[in-house]
Parts: sequence; structure tokens; C-alpha cells
Amino acid sequence: MKTLLTYLLLVGAPLLGLLGILRAGERIVPPRHVGGEWAIEPALAAALRAACPDLVFPAAGPTLGVSQSGTRAVVTLNDSAATTLDARLDGVALAAATGDGSAACGGRGLRLAATLREDPGPPRLDGALSVPGCPSCAPVPLRAARLPATPAR
Repeated sequence: MKTLLTYLLLVGAPLLGLLGILRAGERIVPPRHVGGEWAIEPALAAALRAACPDLVFPAAGPTLGVSQSGTRAVVTLNDSAATTLDARLDGVALAAATGDGSAACGGRGLRLAATLREDPGPPRLDGALSVPGCPSCAPVPLRAARLPATPAR
């Protein structure tokens, strides 16, 4: 009888705890997936350069690389300086900004506000890229489509 009680205590209690954790986790909704490469519409490259002359994109066109972990992400532009923005995902809203002391746009930095659209068709980001601290710089509309994932080698 003593062995049975010891078994129930050492095996049963952790099993009940695990079942409780699994039950609580059923209500957790994972964040949307925004990770990957996003192609910015080529027509917007000129507007981006007008707002921030420091953004020099390759001839192939501007892209965003998003590395996501949960609701946090890092957005990297494919400009010559590989500008990075720290991002936060709240539902379908993506908000990103360069860190303090960023050299982007003459030290003023960049801010991105976008919404993830998952209508029929490929996912896309619709929003605006702006330069904080520059009242004469109008926000630039931003539209980007997710590029197909490249297979790992």
C-alpha cells in the first residue's frame, strides 16, 4: 500500500499538473506569422528615397526581411545600410521603429506602421513608412507582398 501511495504521489501529481497546463493552453491564440521576405512594390522605391535619401535600394527592388519570435520581430530593409527596425505585432497590426541613435535618415530614424492582410490571395502588408522628427516629410505608403520561401540547402 505504501508503494502505491508513493507511485501516485510521484507520477500522478506531475501528470495532473501537466493536464492542467495543457487545459490552460487551449485558450492561447498564437500570433500571426509575418516572418519571411516581403517585396515592396517597385513603384514605391522612388517615394521612399524622396522621404529618406539615405535609403539606397538595389536594382532588384526594395524588400523587407522579417525575423519573428512571438509578438516581437526585427524588420531589415535591403538598403545599402541594411537598416533594421525593432517591431511588435499586435493582432494584425505591425509597428516598427529604428532604435535610439539610429543613423537612418540623417539620424532621425524610421517608423513603420502596417496591417497584415490575409484576404484571398497571397498575404500582404499595407501601411506607411515615416521619418519621425521631420514635419515636412509626408508618410510614404507601403505595400508589400510575401515572397515564396526558398528551400533550405
